[in-house]
Amino acid sequence: MNILQKSSSFLRDASKLASGTIIAQALSVLSMPLIARLYTPDSFGQLAVFLSISGIICSIVCMGFQLTIGLPAKDSDAVNLMALGLVSAIFYGFLTLGVLLLFNDHFVVWFELSSIKIYLWWLPVMIVLSGAYQIMNYWSIRQKQFGKIARAHVGQSASTFGGQLALAGPVSGAGGLIVGNLFGQAMATVILSWSVFRANNASFLASFNLNEAKSLAIRYRNFPIFTTWSVLLNTASWMLPALILAKYFSPTVAGFYALGFRLLQMPVSLIGSAVGQVLYQYASSNASKGNRECLKQLVEKTVANLMLVNIPIFTCIGIFGSHLFVFAFGAKWSEAGVYVQLLSPWVIVWSIYSPLSTLFSVLELQKSGLLMNASILTGRILALGVGVLMNSARISMGALSMIGLITYILIISFLLKKSGTNWISVILQLKLSISSLSRSLSRRCVDYNP
Repeated sequence: MNILQKSSSFLRDASKLASGTIIAQALSVLSMPLIARLYTPDSFGQLAVFLSISGIICSIVCMGFQLTIGLPAKDSDAVNLMALGLVSAIFYGFLTLGVLLLFNDHFVVWFELSSIKIYLWWLPVMIVLSGAYQIMNYWSIRQKQFGKIARAHVGQSASTFGGQLALAGPVSGAGGLIVGNLFGQAMATVILSWSVFRANNASFLASFNLNEAKSLAIRYRNFPIFTTWSVLLNTASWMLPALILAKYFSPTVAGFYALGFRLLQMPVSLIGSAVGQVLYQYASSNASKGNRECLKQLVEKTVANLMLVNIPIFTCIGIFGSHLFVFAFGAKWSEAGVYVQLLSPWVIVWSIYSPLSTLFSVLELQKSGLLMNASILTGRILALGVGVLMNSARISMGALSMIGLITYILIISFLLKKSGTNWISVILQLKLSISSLSRSLSRRCVDYNP
C-alpha cells in the first residue's frame, strides 16, 4: 500500500470515528443551554470536583496496559493485555471503596462537598466502568472497528443528557449532574463491551493464558512503571484547576471554569479524539514495521491539518467567547465566557498536541512523557498559585493560558523531532494543505457559477 492510499485510509477511518463524535458533541451542544439553565454554577462546580477526583483515579485504573493493546503483532497477546487491564481496574475499584470507608468525611470537609457526600460512594462504580470502557475502546481501535466506538460516543452523550434532564427536578443540586454522568458512562461501557464480546467471546476465552499474561506484563513493564505515572500527572494537571478553584475561591467559580472548559473541550474532542485514536493505530503499524518515512509524513500531515482547522475555530471563540456565553446560557454565565477568552490561546496549541500525545506510547517514550507531564503539572500549580495569591480567578486563567501555550509548543517540537520531522516541514505541509483547499474551493465556485 503506497503513502497516498494510507493517507486516504487514515482520513476515512478518522472521518468514520469523527462522525459519531460529531453526533455526540452535537447532542451535548444542543443540551448545554438547557442544562445550564436547570442547574446553577455552584452545582456545576461540585460536579467538576466529583469528576476531577474520579478522573484522576480513572486515568490509572488500567495501569497503562490499555495503551499496549494495539502494539503486539498477535491478537492473542492483545487479549492477555486486556485481561491485565481489567484485573487492574477491578482492583482499583475495591481500593477506592476502602479509601472511602476510611477517609470519606475528610474529602467532604476539605472540598466542602456535604451536599454530594452520598454520591461519592459511586466513585468505585465509575472507576470500574471507566476501566472497562478504556480496554474495549483500545481493542476496537486495534481491530479498526471505529464505528463501534462512534456508537458508544453517541450513546454516552444521549444517556448523560437524558439522565441530567430527567433528574433536574427529582434530585436537588449537583446530584442530577453526577448521576447523569454516571449513567452516560455506564451506557457507553455496556454498548461497546456488548459489541466487542459478541464478536470475540470464543476467541477471548481461547487466547487467555496466565503465563503469557505474566510474560507480557514483564515485556511492557515500562507502561505501568512510567506511563501510569505520566498519565496520572497529566490528568492531575487537568483536574487540579477545578479542585483549587473550588477550594480557594468557591464552587461557583469552579462551575464557571468547568462549563467554559467543557465547551472548549468539545471541538478538541470532536477533532482531536478521532484523529488521535486513528493516528495511534496507523502510527503503531508503521512503527512496528520500521517504516519511519511513512510515520514522518503521517505526523506532518496530521499537525498541518489540525492547524488548518483548529486555529480559525479557537480564534473566533477567543474573540466572541463572552458574548456567545451570555447569548447561549444566560447572563449568570458571563464570567465563564471571560474565562474561555483567556484560555483560548492555550487551547489552540493543546488541540494540536492532543492527538499527537499518542506518539509517546507508539514510540515508547514513557520516560520523556513522565518528565514532560511533571513539568506541565508544576507549571499549572504555579499559575493557579499566582491567581490565589492575588485573589483573582481571572489572573489564574491568564497565567494558565500563557504557561500552557509555551509548554505545549515545546512538547510538540519534541514529538516532531522524535518522528523525524520539524516545524519547517509542518509549515510547508500546511502551505500545501491551504493551497489544496483553495483550489478545491475555487473549483466548487466555478462549478456552481451559473
